[in-house]
Amino acid sequence: PVVGFENVYSISNLGNVRREKSGLGVCKIGRILKQNKNRKGYLYYQLWNNNIGIIKKAHNLVIEAFIGNRPTGHEVNHKDGNKLNNSPRNLEYVTPKENSIHAFKIGIRVNPKGEHHPRAHFYDKQVIEIRDKFKKFNIRQSELAVQYGVSIQVIHAIVRRKSWKHI
Repeated sequence: PVVGFENVYSISNLGNVRREKSGLGVCKIGRILKQNKNRKGYLYYQLWNNNIGIIKKAHNLVIEAFIGNRPTGHEVNHKDGNKLNNSPRNLEYVTPKENSIHAFKIGIRVNPKGEHHPRAHFYDKQVIEIRDKFKKFNIRQSELAVQYGVSIQVIHAIVRRKSWKHI
């Protein structure tokens, strides 16, 4: 049974949720609910309780049903780093610090930097190129801004190393 919805839904060890009790026509008994994926790549379900839709992540439903309640101050970790693998063997409760350390060890980018950041203007090679043009060839920041189609503030941040600090 799904914790909090014991008489209405059940969950498999693969993370599939099935309707066990008829509601107000929301879905049929025995029907497996459709999984959805949020912006961060986690699977979730919309469960219904007293005509109120409640969004629940699949990994939370699995770990609560098969492992138990979440200890205070802990979060769920996917051991293999795959957000779609919601098998109970792949899930564990960890502290936020332990989760960050684990993500770093298996190579998941927790805080993307440089060209991997979603708001990056340039690739790392371009940043090096801009710095070289500024320092070696004395090209003015305003000219670089026009050449690369960005504001002077962006160029200033690059040449003064206020961004792309890992280079």
